[in-house]
Amino acid sequence: VGDSATASDADEDIALSLLFAYNRWHDIKYLNSAQNIINDIWVNEVVAAGGGHYFLTSGTSAKQPDGYLVNPSYFSPATYRIFASVDPNHPWLELASDSYTLLNSLSENGKNALPPNWILLDPATGNISTAQNYKGQLADVYGFDAFRIMWRLALDAKWFKNSDAINYLNSVEPTFAADWNSQKFLAAVYDTNGKPQTSYSSISSVAGALSAALTKFIWG
Repeated sequence: VGDSATASDADEDIALSLLFAYNRWHDIKYLNSAQNIINDIWVNEVVAAGGGHYFLTSGTSAKQPDGYLVNPSYFSPATYRIFASVDPNHPWLELASDSYTLLNSLSENGKNALPPNWILLDPATGNISTAQNYKGQLADVYGFDAFRIMWRLALDAKWFKNSDAINYLNSVEPTFAADWNSQKFLAAVYDTNGKPQTSYSSISSVAGALSAALTKFIWG
C-alpha cells in the first residue's frame, strides 16, 4: 500500500461488482459489503458545491487549499442509478444528473470539444479551473484518464437508454470521426479542442472513441 488515499473510481467499481455478485449468487454478504462501500463513497468522496450540486471527487486526498481535485473520467452515472436502488439514504440520482451538468459545462459554446484528464472544483461556487498545479500539463488534455468517460457514459446509454449520455456522446463523436475520416488514425492524446497531441495511437484511447461511435450508430 503506497498511501492511505482512496481512488473513487475503483471504489465505485468494487461496489458495483459486489452488487452484481449479489444479484448472481444471492449471498447477502455481497450486498452488505457493497452497501458499506457505497455509504463510504458518499460520505468521503462526494462533495456538494455551487449551491447544492453533487460531484464525485478523485478520492479522500482530493481536497486542496483552493478546491477539490476531480477526474471527470471517474463519473459513472449508470453506476449511481444502481446504487440508488440499494442506498435510499443518499441522492445518487442527483449525483448522476449533476455529473452531466459538469461534463456539459466543459463543452459550453464549443470551447472544449473533449473533457480534460483533471479539473479543480471550487466547492463554494462550483466553478472549475485547471488542475495543472497538482497534475502537471497533462491535466488539461484529453488522454489516458479522460478516455474512460466515453466508456462509462456508454454504459448509461446501453443500460438505461439515458438521453443525457446519448446526447453527450453524440456531441463528441464528430471530433473523433473527423480525425478518422481525414487520416484513418486516432491519436492517443488530444487537446480539448480535438487537435491531436501525439503521433501515435493507443488501444485505450481508441476504445473511448469507439464508445462514442457505438452510441451514435446503435442507440443514438
